[in-house]
Amino acid sequence: MPVMDDPEMQNLIKRTSDSIYNQNFEASENYLRELKEKLPEHPICPLMQAMVYFWKGMPLDPHDVSFKRYFKSLKEAAKRSDKLLEMDPESPEAIFLALSTHGLLAQHYAEEKSYLQAVREAKKCYEYIKIGFGLTHQYPEFYFSSGMYNYYRVQYPESNPVYRPLMWVFAPGDKELGLEQLQQAIEKALYVRTEAITYLAHINLRYLHNPGEAIYLLSILVGDYPKNPLFQTIYVEALLEDSQYELAKAYIDELLMHENIYVRMSAEVFKGILLEKAENKSDQAAYYYSHALETSKSVYKKRWNYKSFAHAGLARIAAQKGDKKLAKKHYQEALNNTKYDSVREEAEAFLGK
Repeated sequence: MPVMDDPEMQNLIKRTSDSIYNQNFEASENYLRELKEKLPEHPICPLMQAMVYFWKGMPLDPHDVSFKRYFKSLKEAAKRSDKLLEMDPESPEAIFLALSTHGLLAQHYAEEKSYLQAVREAKKCYEYIKIGFGLTHQYPEFYFSSGMYNYYRVQYPESNPVYRPLMWVFAPGDKELGLEQLQQAIEKALYVRTEAITYLAHINLRYLHNPGEAIYLLSILVGDYPKNPLFQTIYVEALLEDSQYELAKAYIDELLMHENIYVRMSAEVFKGILLEKAENKSDQAAYYYSHALETSKSVYKKRWNYKSFAHAGLARIAAQKGDKKLAKKHYQEALNNTKYDSVREEAEAFLGK
């Protein structure tokens, strides 16, 4: 029996990942120690260790020791996955782990704009993805990789045109099928259910402009992992997008007190949105937007998603006061930093692009 099909191992791996997602790192280290004792050479151990480093230090700074440990663990997981696959090329478990580890490496390289390395890793897992298309009923974890491929194979080059010339080697995707498969992963998968919920919520919020569905999905994560500030942050973003200001307020006040500076900066931007749009207090809103941007100058902010929200808010306030020059400046900054269609459209409409 494959290791990850064993009920005892399934339970231990699930407890490990749940404790990581819920920021209970003392418990996760204990579970991980037990996992390493039972499976000393299995790739799931360095993969879980990489998850600990990722969530404990999120968002990871590539110059920090935590990132180096994360990346080392991830590379070790990929190495062990490749070895496991060599021993049993038809094993769904080995294919799934090789796909997962090389996929995470590809994602990291893409975020760091190391395009050639990203494509190199993507090519490594591409064959596994194609195999996974035919294994979804046998091994439901593949619903996640199949759904991600089908959706983002279309969406990613649309959002990142620099990749378009490199995508011809990959088979066409299907957005609608991808959405269906991600939903299947939520309903049937064990190990990737949380990731499937996260990405489907992200798609609904950022690309489908359906905050109501994102709120429903994120409420599951907030309920399952109440100590995870990232899930709370994305949940608040969705609530604000859906104009559910009262419900958002309680979360914002709590996140403003969080020890993680990125969480606090995000909460300051959300506080600005709340003051600007729900309470019509533009001067107070401008204070929170500006404070978040000022704080961001002193920290590694490459993965901080809300800089464009702050600039867009300051642009709206400047335009309201008749300062078109300042509004243009902030909208241009919003445009330079955004990954959101809504911010891009708002900025381009004002700038006449």
